[in-house]
Amino acid sequence: MLRRLVLLLCLVLLLTPRGWARVGAQNGPEPALPRAASTTERPRLLLTQNALQSILIPRATAGAATWEALLRYVESDGPEQDQVTYPEQVTRALAVAYWVTGDADYAQRGRDSLLQNFVAVQSHPALASDAPWDSRLAQQIAGLAVGFDWLIPTLPEGDRQPIIGLLARAMTLLNDPARAADGAYVAMPDGTYRFASYDHVALEMLWAITATAIALWGEHSSASEWLDYARLLFTNWLLPTLDSQPGGAWAEGIGYGAQAHWASIQTLAAWWTAFGENYLDNTDWWADRLAYTLFASQPGIQRLAGQPQGLPGLSYPTIIGDTARTSETALLARAQDLLLAALIPGAPAAAWQNWLWNQTEDAALQGWMAVEEFLWRDPGATGSPPDRLLWITPETGHMFLRSAWADASGNLDRNATWLSFNAGDRYALRQFYDQGNLTLWRAGADLLTRSGVYSGLGSDHDANYHARTVAANTLLVCDISETFDNIRPNTERNAWLNDCGQRAIDARGGRGINPFFRAESAATYETSDILRYAEEGRLNYLRADLTAAYNSPGHTSPINRPKVQEVLREWVFIRPSSLVIYDRVRTTQPEFVPFALLHLDAPPTPLGESWWRVLGGESQLFLAGVAPQNTLEVIEGYQVAGETLPPRYNATESRDHGAYRVQFTPRQPTTSTEHFFLTLLVADTATALLPPRWTWVQGQGMVGVAWGAWQVMFDDDPGNLSQASLQVQPGVNQLLLTGLVPSGSYRVSLADGTQTDLVADSAGTLYIFNEQAGLVSLVTR
Repeated sequence: MLRRLVLLLCLVLLLTPRGWARVGAQNGPEPALPRAASTTERPRLLLTQNALQSILIPRATAGAATWEALLRYVESDGPEQDQVTYPEQVTRALAVAYWVTGDADYAQRGRDSLLQNFVAVQSHPALASDAPWDSRLAQQIAGLAVGFDWLIPTLPEGDRQPIIGLLARAMTLLNDPARAADGAYVAMPDGTYRFASYDHVALEMLWAITATAIALWGEHSSASEWLDYARLLFTNWLLPTLDSQPGGAWAEGIGYGAQAHWASIQTLAAWWTAFGENYLDNTDWWADRLAYTLFASQPGIQRLAGQPQGLPGLSYPTIIGDTARTSETALLARAQDLLLAALIPGAPAAAWQNWLWNQTEDAALQGWMAVEEFLWRDPGATGSPPDRLLWITPETGHMFLRSAWADASGNLDRNATWLSFNAGDRYALRQFYDQGNLTLWRAGADLLTRSGVYSGLGSDHDANYHARTVAANTLLVCDISETFDNIRPNTERNAWLNDCGQRAIDARGGRGINPFFRAESAATYETSDILRYAEEGRLNYLRADLTAAYNSPGHTSPINRPKVQEVLREWVFIRPSSLVIYDRVRTTQPEFVPFALLHLDAPPTPLGESWWRVLGGESQLFLAGVAPQNTLEVIEGYQVAGETLPPRYNATESRDHGAYRVQFTPRQPTTSTEHFFLTLLVADTATALLPPRWTWVQGQGMVGVAWGAWQVMFDDDPGNLSQASLQVQPGVNQLLLTGLVPSGSYRVSLADGTQTDLVADSAGTLYIFNEQAGLVSLVTR
């Protein structure tokens, strides 16, 4: 089976673009992590004698805090208590303590842990019967292989051979695609299989194969064949997958991304430590990943539910893909960053991460994960805060913004405002149907949140609410005849409700199996594009085309009909915490009604005729529907098509999230197919006074909103404006115009009668400061 699969992979590679198969480049700088002196040295998987002598033992001798934390753990009965839940980490912690101290007691406890891991793998249904293997077994196999490599010098021959035999059986199992579960391989119509490189389970399988092959090098006759297979998957399937998601993104989301790349980055490191094969310069993705996870972390920390005493970790959002809130996958995210920073300490993002870690010592890995903090974190590294406030990823269209990194004293600003947005293409089964989604966070509170509770892939809540467009802060368009059958697995009932959302993508299992398959079916997986974005001073502007995410001409799911001709979302973020959202929807028929949604953790209350207010912790959010032709409705509960879909709670989420929905709707039935929404949000402290009253501004060729010193205007037609006029409102001294010709030259007539020639930026925006109230007009030159 293995040889048949390798031949299939090679055949596919012959048919793929040559630029996607960059194998074994060795031109870049060597990783900082020391490699093994020879292929017979033990340990050689991640941990080496060079690393022990030059890095780890000196750290322990110097009394580094990371060593003291690991020592406290291994000196307690914590490892024995954690053996069932975290067996791989227990073995690693005890083995490292043995290598650093030479204490035979740690070696004995490590062997006991390793042998218990052996029994757990041996008794897994996939090895004890004909059941398929799963993600957990892949993790256990990798843990057994690493433990074997780290403890082999202490193992008697009577223990070595059974472990070698079991790992060899596990390799046969993992290399049989017909036995795989959870999407590591996908069956093709011709009876062959494709490696599902966009799925986290495939990456965990790759790490298990790599770790086992390296651990058994010199111990088993098939190890070289396994190594060839692992190298082929890594270089010709995984690396192109990373390149197809530039900027360090992972389409499955933060949680599964942490799980996937704790595996993939260990695989990257293992090739280097064992054989000196350096793949760091094969793609920019590795360095970008450090920046991505940094920007994806909200300012501050969260207490992780299900952990002892609520173990703290960096706070990550749940904007893209299946992720439980306050999950321990945050610990895996930190571990992957620690290891990656140890591999490429010269990357700018490594310095940024070091700064963040020094600012959040209370989020350091403890207990069963303390070994990773000791292994990879340089206690002397200081770093510096990022020199930018925005991170954006092409293709996947993920964007993260902050109002600030540091406060006035130079420390991490935990009261900063944090914004996320996603508008890109589809890659994986576990992506949600939520292109155009925005979330807003301030000072520990989700003020604009993604709704629903992680109830597991296949639950009714997941299939009909949590993963669907109705749970996102984006747009719905209702065609009452639209069907969403099989949009997500639903094992609880054979029903898929019409949430008026984005189209079902179910081609061959609903996932972009790998970059090569996506290239063959590009139109299927095209959903959204970020067309323009700009940053100037306190301002960020973005325009995204969401049309292809919905049933539309050229992108219509089976049985259904196009319901939109165009869906555009634009927004302006003004630091520290104001957000203006402008949406345009052009439907194919007048009866298809659009809605704009916002999801909140608390009920909004009206404040006069101008604002609504939502409280959240030490913050509050003021919101307003500005466009006069729309109404505002508040909906409580997870409602879809007249049904309420209560969640099934998980170990880390015991309460509802986003249980209140603000829905903007056209005020009355209309014969028009043209619709737009204009929404204004201001985040502030819980004690802040009401923001200034806002004013709707209807100009010639532009519409917008003014409040206080600001006025933001958008073109009323998605084409590039050649001329327009508008009234600047009293009190405004900062005017932003959008929708202009990118880099276009305009003659601007100001309210005081003067004229000036100005050039729009590359995103088609103009920022005018110190304006007077009155008429302003502009025309292209």
